[in-house]
Amino acid sequence: MIGGVLTWWRTGDRDSRPGFTGVYHALDMFLPWMVGRIGTIADADNLYNVAIVPDLVECTTHGIDYQPCVLPGRVGDRQRAHGDFMWRQFYKMGRAVVPSLHISMFNEYNEGNQTAKTAKTAESPAWIPTGSGLLALDKDGTCSSDYYLRLTGDGGRVLKGQIALTPTRPTPPVTGGGDKTPPTAPRLCMSSA
Repeated sequence: MIGGVLTWWRTGDRDSRPGFTGVYHALDMFLPWMVGRIGTIADADNLYNVAIVPDLVECTTHGIDYQPCVLPGRVGDRQRAHGDFMWRQFYKMGRAVVPSLHISMFNEYNEGNQTAKTAKTAESPAWIPTGSGLLALDKDGTCSSDYYLRLTGDGGRVLKGQIALTPTRPTPPVTGGGDKTPPTAPRLCMSSA
């Protein structure tokens, strides 16, 4: 049985309740929820030290599989750092030698933290009306609409040993130059019947 558990399942504090150790140890696999727990590269590094590594030790000791999650970060909170935030998590999970990962927030478009391909209307800051308050896919400039899917693919290849584990993301945010031409305003078409 797989348990979608809270981040601090092992310690029984913060987002978890004490006294559930027996229940947790009866599970076959853990999928701890980390969304909202980290938002910066420093947070990802800290979580690796205080949760991921000790969680893996606890799970290994009790014969439980462990599948932590990786998230791209929220656009509105400017967490993505042009893919560096998500890649740091892949890097840390690769260092921890986890056998598999859960990629969270695949299509959370309404919260601006999706991994899935994003509509091309916000691929570049040039595409956003001045003063609108809207953000491009990434705060630092152009980032292709499928970049976080490609970054996820790189993470999978690292876990499978197909590419080397590196602290620097292997795929740049844009390949082939990207489309930097903003869309034109729609025209009103009128036809007579």
